[in-house]
Amino acid sequence: MRDPLELFRWGTAAALLAVTVVAVSADELPVVSATDAGSHVGERVIVEGRVASAAFLSHLRGEPTFLNLDRPYPNQPFTVVIWGQYRSGFARAPHELFRDETIRVTGTVKLYRDRPQIEVTEADQIELVDPGADARQLGREERRLVKELLAQLGYARGGGDSDWDDATADGLARFRADRGIGEGSDLLPRTLRALAESVDGLSAEQRATLLRLWLLNVAQRETGG
Repeated sequence: MRDPLELFRWGTAAALLAVTVVAVSADELPVVSATDAGSHVGERVIVEGRVASAAFLSHLRGEPTFLNLDRPYPNQPFTVVIWGQYRSGFARAPHELFRDETIRVTGTVKLYRDRPQIEVTEADQIELVDPGADARQLGREERRLVKELLAQLGYARGGGDSDWDDATADGLARFRADRGIGEGSDLLPRTLRALAESVDGLSAEQRATLLRLWLLNVAQRETGG
């Protein structure tokens, strides 16, 4: 039987990597604004804009998620559509993950009722323009776990909460500097991998603390608490 802490190390890595926001592949595609997207119908482009409103309409056929760029529905110049069958590809519910964020979405622009849109089938079609905004890319449970792990490593104060203050952000920056992690579009994925690998250097008591917190996070997520 495998050591429970070995299973936890594997589970921690999987949980941390699950929140990764994947960058759009480096296609040589034009970047256009949400307002100008209507001039590129039928073209594969990268559309950039701020998510002014977002909604998951589970009561509609196909359970669509709509991300409306630059202006809220019904005055949006461009819409990102994610059908229900593709929601599981995202680390968090996309209407929560991208709300109020500036994003870039890659795909072919189509018209629906004279309104330009892109239908997203893969999570890596959407990129946060500011990939360094760690706390906004992590869910509440992930923030709590990352913060506690930073505390166990001596980079932040613990407490088991999900508050992401300046001290926590500074601690994460120091962790990156100590691990030689520089800037780049894959900054968060590299940081999460390094955090997951650092679990091996903790004491049994520290790992047990993280294990309890991880299990509580799973329980809260499953019960909606």
